Amino acid sequence: MTMTACRHCGQDAGVISMTWPQYLRHECKVGDFVVGLSRRETEALFVLLVRYPAPVRNAELLGAVYLDPDAEPDRPELQIEQIVRRLARKLGQYRIACSHGFGWRLVQRPQDAWKRAA
Repeated sequence: MTMTACRHCGQDAGVISMTWPQYLRHECKVGDFVVGLSRRETEALFVLLVRYPAPVRNAELLGAVYLDPDAEPDRPELQIEQIVRRLARKLGQYRIACSHGFGWRLVQRPQDAWKRAA
């Protein structure tokens, strides 16, 4: 099983992509599969895709997910972590890497998992 393999069938899960219509419908494509997302998961994935392969700081994800600073929850860092973890479960195992103390990075290929955060 490769780092991007489906946990159910063991086949390569493919590249994560999102077109503008998919963004508007809150969904993305992982290989040949369409995955439904929440609005906040969509915003987080959008930032991760735009910044790929670079890591994204927690503050940048926070700004993308909560557009209105007054609407931020009491502990936004924990909310961002929960949103990213839910997103990672939907995309498949090993698809989002955590750079502790820095932020998150999308993993499109197995060799991406071994790159160090810049």
